[in-house]
Amino acid sequence: MTDDTTMTSATAPLLLNLTAFDDDDDGWTDLGQLTLSADGLLSVKAITAPTVRAKVEEFVKLTNDKPGLHMDTAPLPGSPQFAVASRFIARGEPDFLAAIVDYADKYYGWTVEVG
Repeated sequence: MTDDTTMTSATAPLLLNLTAFDDDDDGWTDLGQLTLSADGLLSVKAITAPTVRAKVEEFVKLTNDKPGLHMDTAPLPGSPQFAVASRFIARGEPDFLAAIVDYADKYYGWTVEVG
């Protein structure tokens, strides 16, 4: 069984909705849709906010150029206080979608949801 942030070859390609919180409107703005292929590559399906086209295309290119993404995780037992830890999630691993969600939020302030 998979949840919304786990990807398997049986569920790919996935349609991903991209949104961002707009401080000016105090609401969510739909940025567009991406697809995530079975091999873990993103592509732009639609851009609904033309002002962010270049940023969305940059996100897709940078994500696709990486062999995987790092995701924050709990430090190992016995680690120093306030230690920070992450784990590498390779493209194609079941948690790669969760890593994309985390990456989009952390570095772009965007929300990615399976559509």
